[in-house]
Amino acid sequence: MPLPNPERATQRFIRQVRRLACSTQVPVILENIEPLPFDGYDFEVEPERITRVLEGAECGFLLDIGHARVSAAVLEVDVYDYLSGLPLNRVVQVHISGPRMRDGRLVDAHEPLQETDYALLDFVLERTQPQVVTLEYIREREALREQLFRLRGILDARNASF
Repeated sequence: MPLPNPERATQRFIRQVRRLACSTQVPVILENIEPLPFDGYDFEVEPERITRVLEGAECGFLLDIGHARVSAAVLEVDVYDYLSGLPLNRVVQVHISGPRMRDGRLVDAHEPLQETDYALLDFVLERTQPQVVTLEYIREREALREQLFRLRGILDARNASF
């Protein structure tokens, strides 16, 4: 099969999201995806494309930090530069999880958060005011408790400064 045309794929996606937004009474927010495991689809995770889609569809942004880390790794760019290129002004919700290396590739494994993940969350929270922050982790009870406690502290400290 031929590879998709990035420009046509972007225009089509924007039209579909706008159609969905017109047919529903709830706000539409879009999440950044992980890179697809097929050659020729990396355009899907490029910050410029994500910005164009969100602006063209006139919708909010669910920023998945784990997906952003994986995308930056695939595109071979610094994750902070990658995040800075995203339309952070549109962030409504943030998801955070613990990516890990698997078979030589970074994947959004939903493992416990590490210092890198907390640092990225801090970077994002300095630049956004999300309505919701979601921890994507459901494994060990004690690890869940520790992460939730730390996240609560981070969010409480941020809210106290507003």
